[in-house]
Amino acid sequence: MSEAHRKRLVATEMWIWRRVKKMDKITNEEVLQRVNKTKTACILGTVGKRKHVWLWHVLRHESLLKNEEQGYTR
Repeated sequence: MSEAHRKRLVATEMWIWRRVKKMDKITNEEVLQRVNKTKTACILGTVGKRKHVWLWHVLRHESLLKNEEQGYTR
């Protein structure tokens, strides 16, 4: 994920929290404190965890592991 996409995701998440909790003109850190979130528990953390889980799901697939054991590459 590019840095531009990361910035947009964080900005969107903060925008949503501000609208849900009716907060205006405060820093992102204050928003996260008020909603009891940490930077690792924000949407970027969730995206990272899901990408990791998906990657291991794909790597566990039998045909991919078999190809790796036999030395085949794409």
